[in-house]
Amino acid sequence: EGELTIKDVQDFIQLHEMNDKPRFKKLYDYYIGKHDILKRKYSPTKPQARIVHNFPSYITNQSTAYFMGTPVSYTSEDEEALAIVQRILDYNDEADMNASHAEQMSIYGISYELLYINKENEVDTRFAVISPEEMIVIYDYELEPNIIAAIRYYYDENNNMKVEHYDSKRITYLSGDKYSLSIDSSVEHFFKDVPVSVFVNNNTAMGDFEPVISLIDEYNILNSDTANDFEYFTDAYLFLSGATIDDEEALNMKENRIINIDDPNAKAAFLTKNIQDEALENYKNRIVNDIHKFSGVPNLTDEAFAGNLSGVAIKYKILGLENQASMKERKFKKGLQRRYELLFNMFYTRGILASADYLTIQPIFKRSLPPNILEEAEMAVKLQDIVSHETLLSELSFVEDVVLEQEQIEREKQGSVTEEVIPEQ
Repeated sequence: EGELTIKDVQDFIQLHEMNDKPRFKKLYDYYIGKHDILKRKYSPTKPQARIVHNFPSYITNQSTAYFMGTPVSYTSEDEEALAIVQRILDYNDEADMNASHAEQMSIYGISYELLYINKENEVDTRFAVISPEEMIVIYDYELEPNIIAAIRYYYDENNNMKVEHYDSKRITYLSGDKYSLSIDSSVEHFFKDVPVSVFVNNNTAMGDFEPVISLIDEYNILNSDTANDFEYFTDAYLFLSGATIDDEEALNMKENRIINIDDPNAKAAFLTKNIQDEALENYKNRIVNDIHKFSGVPNLTDEAFAGNLSGVAIKYKILGLENQASMKERKFKKGLQRRYELLFNMFYTRGILASADYLTIQPIFKRSLPPNILEEAEMAVKLQDIVSHETLLSELSFVEDVVLEQEQIEREKQGSVTEEVIPEQ
């Protein structure tokens, strides 16, 4: 209730560093290949393989590329509003920004966007992708929770904490440490709401590989142990029976790789452990299959993807990934709508637009799949006079801008009509 005090800000930061930040750090570490297997302790006298299989990077990269590999496009009945919004999106390289959000969603389960203005001009409105490791968003207790404040904190080169507190009107800058902060300055922003948009990966805000981390750990352990076993085999003990040798003779045998024993009854053999190769490989394959199954990201190197598959066949094989992407799309759309709402608040307040109806901007998502142009063309022909021309164009993978394509078609039609006019004699 009311505005946050300095103590409130300190308390939120302390809770975030204690509860949320360790989880986010572990997820990012797994994404870049810093897995728990690297911390495994071994006896100094034994092989010490620590093998990392970076499934998290594969899962995130494939999921992000499929969901956001094709940039989001937009349509609107309000052409003036769309033109203004599109200029700002282009200015901020929005396609790359959306891809960064999709990647962070896949890693952390959530991503934040901060809107700010460099100067008092709408073209200077900027977006920044903020990691959940340094952002806290605070909601009220409504059935449909509303953002009432946001805190961004980070450490400078001298390890001093810098804090930015956002409410519906102002940005307050603080500094110090998490136990003692003081206000440095405060400025007004022009968004009439907390200038933060939230992009959630799913209903539980979990990362794409987070549910399968235990399987990834097990696979890393199995392969590390297998490597250790092979090293044991290479450096196996030599068992001698029926003969006695001293240390010098043993050293000569090891260096020269020659065994010379006078006793005809003496025997020599290496002590090795029998490795159940087939059972072990079956177990590893089962873990790999479970990782792909429970993450929803298929193994694209599998034989099931060999051959010239139709678009429908591919979609059946990636049904889990498509279901995951559909959930991402619904959540991502909410984040985009929050972005437009903040922009329109600023436009309306400053007289740039006569209306604050941000719902006129409609995003169009396309999956990043190898296109089957023939199938798309056949579909477009069969659906003519059934659905709108705009809808047909939006379904063609090679049409990047539906509005621009419609304008080009109209210009070509007008040119054709002009050419058909017979000049007067």
